[in-house]
Amino acid sequence: MKTASLRMLALAALLLLGACHRWHDHDCKPVSLSITVVDSKNAVWQGMTVRLLEAWNEWSDDRRQGKDPWATLKTDDRGVVYFNSEDIASAELGFLEEPKGIAVLHSDRWRNEAVFTVEVGDDTLGWIEVEIPVRFPATHLDVEIEFEP
Repeated sequence: MKTASLRMLALAALLLLGACHRWHDHDCKPVSLSITVVDSKNAVWQGMTVRLLEAWNEWSDDRRQGKDPWATLKTDDRGVVYFNSEDIASAELGFLEEPKGIAVLHSDRWRNEAVFTVEVGDDTLGWIEVEIPVRFPATHLDVEIEFEP
């Protein structure tokens, strides 16, 4: 009798886990961020450091600081850095993550918004901070940040 009860309990737990997994995957999209750094004349800045300093996530109402080196990149010859959903998850910014290790936002109104705080610059030219909001379903953002030393 005790063994049958344990089996039933284990089966119920497995069914619940399956339901949670389906609920978690329901209507979510990966979060990614492409940032172009330009000056006031729209010329691009090459080799500028872009850091994901922190992020606020609606689902937790929490701000988390980015983990280096995952949250730091340098602009390429086009003045662009790209943080994909794996980079954002690895930076430990507090996003919900899918089992594959990607940061996501959901369509659910309690889990569909976040705000990145991004720092751009270098030690000789100075630094600026910019807040970048992201909201489901537009979870990939192409952002242009103007930097003037």
